[in-house]
Amino acid sequence: MFGLCITGIVAVLVFAFFVSGEYQKATEQCEQDRAHGKVSGSPAAGQPENSNECEEYAERHSPGWYRVFRWTDGVTVWALILTLLTIAEQSRQTAISAKAAARGIEIQKIGQRAWLVIRSAMKDYEPKTDLQFRFWWTIENRGRLTARILETQCRYELVEDDPTCNLPPAPAYPSPIHLDGFLIPPEEIQEYFTNLHRTDGKIVVPPLPIGDLDRIKDGTLHLRVYGYVKYIDGLEEERESRFIEYYAVSSDSRVRGGGFRSLLGAPHEYTKCT
Repeated sequence: MFGLCITGIVAVLVFAFFVSGEYQKATEQCEQDRAHGKVSGSPAAGQPENSNECEEYAERHSPGWYRVFRWTDGVTVWALILTLLTIAEQSRQTAISAKAAARGIEIQKIGQRAWLVIRSAMKDYEPKTDLQFRFWWTIENRGRLTARILETQCRYELVEDDPTCNLPPAPAYPSPIHLDGFLIPPEEIQEYFTNLHRTDGKIVVPPLPIGDLDRIKDGTLHLRVYGYVKYIDGLEEERESRFIEYYAVSSDSRVRGGGFRSLLGAPHEYTKCT
């Protein structure tokens, strides 16, 4: 604020002296014309005959706004301008301070709130040993406050195409598991499961046919899952976390990345966290 005020004062003084200089220039021109008139024996035609009339002449031949802003006649005007400049700068600094304070509060809330992370619980998963074909997922509170889980759900699918293909722009989940504010303290984990479905919506009845198991092993049939959790973050704000994963096999049919891993290339709606 100090720097802006100094700049404003300098600008005001420069402009004030400019205005006064213009007025003084008119007065001096008048006196020169008057002196010229005396040398020739009489005042030049149409020129004033004394110094007072020179001032009146300068007044008449100066724009009206010169008289308002010139120094020192315009002291009140300049004082008002400087006051307005100061008020404007104070308002700007107040707005900056308010914004910084709001940002500080938001940072504190982010640091203190509950953060629920949802992901696969299928480490080292092997389809050939799975007799139920259920997908288990975990919800973990990595924040500092206790969260209240409202609902959660996953869609577990057996898909023919590449896992990134034929995904709707936004995920369509099955009917949610309602938890009605179930408490999950910091660093606690909850587990849930859902059954495997085909893309036509029909549930897969275990055991999975040998042919399907071979295709999963060969990478021509895929297991894909996406899910979400809605919760209250400990500060009475409703939040949501989402994820999408798939079962990946390497060229020699060994699990890569611990069974299920994140599906890269999926639309943002499948992975957003609020």
